[in-house]
Amino acid sequence: GGEEEEFFVTLYSYAFQNEDTRQWYIENSRRTLGESDPVAEANTELWNTGLEENQALVRKRSQKTNYISNVLVLRDPDHPENEGKVFLYKYGKAVMKKIKDVINPEFDDEVPLNPFNMWDGANFKLRIYKESGAKFPTYDKCAFESPSAIFDGDDERIENEVYNKLYPLKPEIAPNKFKSYAELKERLAVVNGESIAKAERKVEEQRSTNPDWKEEKEEKVESSPDRKSVV
Repeated sequence: GGEEEEFFVTLYSYAFQNEDTRQWYIENSRRTLGESDPVAEANTELWNTGLEENQALVRKRSQKTNYISNVLVLRDPDHPENEGKVFLYKYGKAVMKKIKDVINPEFDDEVPLNPFNMWDGANFKLRIYKESGAKFPTYDKCAFESPSAIFDGDDERIENEVYNKLYPLKPEIAPNKFKSYAELKERLAVVNGESIAKAERKVEEQRSTNPDWKEEKEEKVESSPDRKSVV
């Protein structure tokens, strides 16, 4: 929505490994820009086959949702040099749920809160932990404190040390943060081993139509010792 967009932007991405090729696909999704994305299209195609194996693969390659906001670090025992500074912070659905829960409380006796407001908002305790043997970290101990103004409401400090230090958010999801559709499609093909398979098929086709193809290729390489082979 309109006002919320001032406080965060949404970024869609993918991060998965093909178990056969061992190659990773880690890319921002063009769906962030409201455009088509090759992985999203391939996932839809696989899912619609109705095959359990394909649907399991889609789950492994599912779209990731992140949000980006400005944050003021008030306390960081591990990195005290960060305290009092503004940073861009990328976070996922677990932290966003905490934010939405205070913006739109579940119960009538809870007062709605805009945690992004510098005077009427609240400090956020970021407590992330990982239980033994757990695959993913847990965010259930993260919580907002009672509402309070930054720097005890000192407007001059808020303006100079926070407001004037905020990073613009729109550039974080600008088109230059994304590869083209064609580049993403080629990367997905490489990760899936499809480009390699196509190249091998092409070699077989040339070999079948020209029995001497392999020998000719070797002779060309021998006559050009400076040429680097491209994999």
